[in-house]
Amino acid sequence: MSKKKADRYKFASRASFAGMIAISMAMPAGWAGAEGAGTRPHVHSFAAAKAEAGTSEGISLDHLSDEMKLKIASGEIPMPGTETPDPALAKFSKEQAVAKVRELFPDLKNAEAERIELGITNVFPRPANQMVWDISWSIRNGNTHHGFNSQVDAMTGDLISTYLSIPDDENETYYPPKLTREEALENAKAFIAKAAPSLSLQDLKAGDTDVWGRTATLFGPVEYNFHFNVLHQGIPTSSEYVYIAIDGNGRVTSFSKSSDRPVYPEAAATIKQTEAEQLFKNQLNVELTYSPVYRNSEITDWVLAWKPTELSSYPLDAVTGKRFDYQGEDVSEAPRGYTPIPAGKKRFVPNNTGKELTADEAVKVVKQAVKIPEGRTLSYSRLDTDYMNPERKIWRLTWDGQDGKYNLNTPPAQTSAEVDASTGQLLEFQMEQYGVQSDGTTAASIAAQVSTLSKEAAKRRAFELVNQLVPRADIDYKLVEQEGEDHLTENKAGYRYSFRRFIKNIPVNNRELTLTLDLNGDLQYFGIGREPGLEKLNGDPATKIAKEEALKIFRDQYGAKLQYMQTGGHYVDNSYVKEKIRLAYVAEFKDPAKNGQVLDATSGRWITLYENGDGTGPQTEPTDLKGHRAEKDLSVLLQYRLISPDLNGQIKPDEEITAGEWLTMMAKAVNPYAENYGLDSPASSKAVTVVPADSPYYNGVVYAAERKWINPEEAFQAEAKLTREQLAVMLASMVKYNKMASFLTEDESLNSLSDKEEIKHKGEVALSMKLGLLQGQNGRFNPAGKVTRAEAASVIMTLVKLQGTIDQSVR
Repeated sequence: MSKKKADRYKFASRASFAGMIAISMAMPAGWAGAEGAGTRPHVHSFAAAKAEAGTSEGISLDHLSDEMKLKIASGEIPMPGTETPDPALAKFSKEQAVAKVRELFPDLKNAEAERIELGITNVFPRPANQMVWDISWSIRNGNTHHGFNSQVDAMTGDLISTYLSIPDDENETYYPPKLTREEALENAKAFIAKAAPSLSLQDLKAGDTDVWGRTATLFGPVEYNFHFNVLHQGIPTSSEYVYIAIDGNGRVTSFSKSSDRPVYPEAAATIKQTEAEQLFKNQLNVELTYSPVYRNSEITDWVLAWKPTELSSYPLDAVTGKRFDYQGEDVSEAPRGYTPIPAGKKRFVPNNTGKELTADEAVKVVKQAVKIPEGRTLSYSRLDTDYMNPERKIWRLTWDGQDGKYNLNTPPAQTSAEVDASTGQLLEFQMEQYGVQSDGTTAASIAAQVSTLSKEAAKRRAFELVNQLVPRADIDYKLVEQEGEDHLTENKAGYRYSFRRFIKNIPVNNRELTLTLDLNGDLQYFGIGREPGLEKLNGDPATKIAKEEALKIFRDQYGAKLQYMQTGGHYVDNSYVKEKIRLAYVAEFKDPAKNGQVLDATSGRWITLYENGDGTGPQTEPTDLKGHRAEKDLSVLLQYRLISPDLNGQIKPDEEITAGEWLTMMAKAVNPYAENYGLDSPASSKAVTVVPADSPYYNGVVYAAERKWINPEEAFQAEAKLTREQLAVMLASMVKYNKMASFLTEDESLNSLSDKEEIKHKGEVALSMKLGLLQGQNGRFNPAGKVTRAEAASVIMTLVKLQGTIDQSVR
């Protein structure tokens, strides 16, 4: 699944760890959804379902559609209002749950359990396992208050989750940690055995790669993160996991495990491992695409690369031998093709006024394309920054149909849209933001009772809408489809179409366009990929790696992994995809480091597409690090994503760095969110005025200016090479010893420097030498000397080790 597709499901699911684990969107406590609960025994009539559920006569079901009533009768969804779990059935009392959490986490000795409830009611779809004690904790220290939650299984006594949010002393010494990673792993296993006794340590398999559960801060506590897949009958599963975080002192700071109890298929694999690998290789096909390269959550480049086609990446059912998609549906082996979009009579007309749209004008754009459900009024409108492209302003709009009053058994009835404030283009539309209407029915089910649109008419309607909503749609996009495909949604209540962006007949990854129609032809969902930077791809592509060579390279790398794979359990474009678990083979690289990589068609190098500053995404091993004198320091900076290899796999440790790069590295070292620091509140200080907003150093300079690491009243030259004296001045500000430096201008340590008179900021240089951050070089300080990336790494690590020994923390 592409990053953009994952973003499209942001209200319903998220890829978690190595497998696809659907997690629900958090909502205010008390909301629950009809279609999200677990399986119930099948019954033969609506009356029987009502009797079995013990529904109170006070609960009216007349508002439900016939389709919903049939689903209830069949056991597909539970009876509304009957999902509340019974405390009398709990085998582990709430008192035992509270006592267990206190025992596991000594920090909670004096904490107060403010609220203890049975059941998880603040997510949608509601988890199948409702026999869970949900505990809200409160820790008070003077006037400060910290709150967080724990969950304990009421049937097994297993701890399900706890995340400690207790602040540490900001000026403690964290580095080097007391525990090594290997020692922390043993502590983690011992904790799991105590916290979740229903699990056997023999059934836990450590993940292939390190997964960061929370964003790591170099100038904060050292944290080791461990992810385990749970084995079922010796086979890994994507639906069950254990995650645990332990700090460098051995304190468990976070724990979570899957709460639902999946029902696994009983059938054993009929396809052998060798057969699966051969099938993957035989059916493998690659395509040449433009793919975005993400570094620290931002697109830094586009690469022309070979990658497996989507069909080639689909899992293989180990019992039937059929391929299926990530929604759990069997797919045809027929190759997917691209159908051109015929030019439409009604074309997209951009806003040419030169002014940003007002909220009313943005609403008009939406209503020209869609029908807002009757009774819904505009409840929210905000001019905001586009999360995919900070340079774009968009209107976020929401229509609400409940006047702030919500049914506790269903999510709110809301329609949402996003509109480009400059061009007037509709970027995203969701008829039902939470998948279903407030009465539990789906918009598609209502349409199904009124009209049936033929697949030919539906496709014509889709082409018409795309031409109307997207500039140059007939030139830049093509419909993705297989021969004979009807494009019906899983519930047969609508049509879903996916269009792909092309540049000079080469498809572009993460720039898909998706729309869903109901059976009346009314738009239910619309979303378009909006990653920036396509204007760079205006030249004629030149490839050195032919398709046949790329195929051979991928086939040599391909393997197969047998696992129980979960699909569905979330909403896709307003349609709920039912959860399924299959025993399947998943195609993967024999070398785990290559997962998430593509083959550069111009150089033949493997390129990692996603490397994020928040510690997620695979890490490319640099080719020029091993054996370098600063290898250890640079490796830590790589681990914390302060630096990343370039497209050639190099970090260039001996390259001179700019002043802007230094500030960006330090900003991320103390605050991993600094990458987005200047997006919503651009700084007004003079220091930032000469730094372009699209500069990779902009956010770092904003962060530094606000903390007075640099003089906010002096224009900062971010692109200038960083000098040793400039570094010394900034270091004095970072450790907040500026005033002390003023007393060191005649310090005797300066007398040993033959170039003492060349130093303008003598106090700051003396201070940096006394702290061991900088040293003389052959009897000279060399104030105008340039600083290399390796030297900067060593300075940062020395500063990290000083944390706790100086009077102020580096923040």
